[in-house]
Amino acid sequence: DRAANEAFISTATQRDNVLQLAKLLGYTPTDRVASTVTLLFQNSSTTSSIVVPALTQVATTTVSNGTTTQVIFETDSEITVPVKVGAVNGSATVTATQGVTVVNQNVGQSNGSAGQQFELPDTSVISNSVSVVVGTTDYARVQYIIDYSGYDPVFSTYTNGAGTTLITFGDGVSGRIPPSTAIVYVTYRIGGGVVGNVPTNTIKNIIKMPDVPVIPITLSVSNPDEAATGGADPESTDSVRARAPQSIRAINRAVSL
Repeated sequence: DRAANEAFISTATQRDNVLQLAKLLGYTPTDRVASTVTLLFQNSSTTSSIVVPALTQVATTTVSNGTTTQVIFETDSEITVPVKVGAVNGSATVTATQGVTVVNQNVGQSNGSAGQQFELPDTSVISNSVSVVVGTTDYARVQYIIDYSGYDPVFSTYTNGAGTTLITFGDGVSGRIPPSTAIVYVTYRIGGGVVGNVPTNTIKNIIKMPDVPVIPITLSVSNPDEAATGGADPESTDSVRARAPQSIRAINRAVSL
């Protein structure tokens, strides 16, 4: 009886089964979302400005039950923090997004077959952050590969019940098949969730600056004016179970206010 119940979305209890049934109905659950925040960088040097590259990693430090946990953010763009003038530190602001970016991860080699899938090695991947390059060709992320022709370089993502994200390519009829022997490179961000909605004045640590071996001691960071907002966890199993049948009944028609 329990095994039979897993075949129906209204009675299934295992998340992976619920997600597979929702996929069969054409329903895409809402994914994890990364929070954003405005950071204030300050420079106490009176002699030289400091360039803060994009994807500079900063973090909070939270100690709970003797365990130190960091919530990491990455800057969205490059900024230059001017020198200190008189008693006033040089300052500049920049937006940052919670999570850690993995760049050009080699996930495998195409064998030229239809409907190939590649598994990302990390969990907690924010699916709308995924970009794919096959050989030298950029592939675009789409919701439904079936909406595209056989020559379109597109892919879709699917996150299973264990939190593993899979990349799926086309079959030559809907979506292009990656050329045989081509290497698949994936760039993506790990993170997201309500854990990223941290309060003001909690982001105070500079962890890493791309291509900068030593972080300047005159550089500091904080989020004095606003908390990080917008972070959300993946849609719950109960919500998917309720909403997937509703979506197939609506079929893109307005049925209520």
